[in-house]
Amino acid sequence: MRHAAVFWIACATMFVTPACVAHAQVSAPDASRLRVATAIMRAARYCALITQDIEGRTSARTIDPTIPDSNLVVYFATTPKSRKVTQLGRDNRVSLYYFDATALSYVTLYGRARLITNAADKRRVWKGEWTPFYPNRERGAAVYAVTPERIEMVSPRDEITGDSVNWAPVTVFLKARPARR
Repeated sequence: MRHAAVFWIACATMFVTPACVAHAQVSAPDASRLRVATAIMRAARYCALITQDIEGRTSARTIDPTIPDSNLVVYFATTPKSRKVTQLGRDNRVSLYYFDATALSYVTLYGRARLITNAADKRRVWKGEWTPFYPNRERGAAVYAVTPERIEMVSPRDEITGDSVNWAPVTVFLKARPARR
């Protein structure tokens, strides 16, 4: 009888995910995790930008993003003629995957990319290392801001290891989302 009750409780909770819960602020443990996530992102420097192609397949490539700002927004530049720009025009949902090989830690940032069109904003977030690739910053570079909705992470040295049974990473939700129906 006890096993049946546990089974039904487990089934019921499958449909009430953390994504359905509004988060006005992150908790103290989540704030600590976000500090660790930021450190991993800084240590990794480069990340994989993952988008969806026209056939719905994932498309991944290495990018050189900025370090995350205080809201964990990350910026990156690309040529306006790239596949990324076309893909982001169709579907702005992205994943940024950072791996710190030294610490054997990773962060996956899930969010939405937005093209920066204001020249002053573009200059404000511009990373000097991008200049050799985009000498004409105003016309020759598309700069995007990625606003995170959630972050998944594993960092053994920080005792952030995820679920021991199914290996699901620790997840921090950053934006309230409506329940799926």
